[in-house]
Amino acid sequence: MASFTKKAIRETFLKLLREKPVSRISICEIVETCGINRNTFYYYYQDLPELIEEIIAEETAKFVNRCNNISSIEECVEVIVNELVRNKKAILHLHQSSVSNRVFYEKYLWKVCEHFVTSFLEMSLSEKEISEKDKKVLIRFYKCTCFGYVIEWLDDGMRSDVISDFHRLCELKQNMSIEDLQKTYGKKTDT
Repeated sequence: MASFTKKAIRETFLKLLREKPVSRISICEIVETCGINRNTFYYYYQDLPELIEEIIAEETAKFVNRCNNISSIEECVEVIVNELVRNKKAILHLHQSSVSNRVFYEKYLWKVCEHFVTSFLEMSLSEKEISEKDKKVLIRFYKCTCFGYVIEWLDDGMRSDVISDFHRLCELKQNMSIEDLQKTYGKKTDT
């Protein structure tokens, strides 16, 4: 019975989150929809932020376990973006919520980016002689790049084609030295 009640609370919150922003969801509405009393909610959760963090942590773990074989940095972003699009309304409501709620999902988004980038780089660099320090620098760079791209896309309301943009960035990065870019696009001159 206990796991059923906890699951009902979680599912009710997620259903409401797909319909409206976090700021308009109350514990009272959750318990009324579940058909339980307030004390039952507080038996499982101290408050709404605790419920939100638990859901985000569990959903992140499930997502990471489903997606293990990443073959490129581009695929890291694709997998993350596709998962966020799958839950678009709820993600946007979380993203637009108060700072404390947003901190939870950004923390887990950061972990997801780190997981996928680390998995990809560990696999692709396994036969190369690279120091642990250099590997950490690369992981940090690509993790920040993936995270930044996704956050900016969320700030834009998920309207842009972030996957195509990121693919293009990776193509451009192959010729990313200043000299190569100048050769490709010509030197900028002051007139």
